[in-house]
Amino acid sequence: MQSNQTILKRLPHHNQISLRGSADNISISLPTLPGSSIVTDNSSILWLGPDEWLVVENIGTTPPLLKSLSSIDNLFFVDVSHNRTILEFKGKKIREILQKICTVDLDKDVFKKRCVIQTLIGKSQAIIFHVEEHTFNIMVRNSFVNYVEELIHVSSLN
Repeated sequence: MQSNQTILKRLPHHNQISLRGSADNISISLPTLPGSSIVTDNSSILWLGPDEWLVVENIGTTPPLLKSLSSIDNLFFVDVSHNRTILEFKGKKIREILQKICTVDLDKDVFKKRCVIQTLIGKSQAIIFHVEEHTFNIMVRNSFVNYVEELIHVSSLN
């Protein structure tokens, strides 16, 4: 979908692993600041709460993370790969378009590169991840993806 010099597209399937529990005594680095993330070549770890993270890995990547976490007490993980679709939204006007349909502050001085936030887009729960200067990944439940795409499209026309 293209409008007002923006591009919205569905990304190919990614592994998504939800982590809950204590980050103490584990061998991987997890973001600890609200709204932060850790990005590598093959994955992103998004802070969703004081004891909750979402690991997004490129498809085809063998999730070594699962093996390393399976023996750790007080840390639980669930494969939620089929729970959400990832929309990639690119363009210079994406902030003002999204600001019309969600209530969080997406100002460039507040919502900086690699920030992440959970919010509502319209009536759909969403995770917004600031990937690059003019690129956001928007993760929405599969059953709401058409609705969110339509909201973004209509918002971009006004």
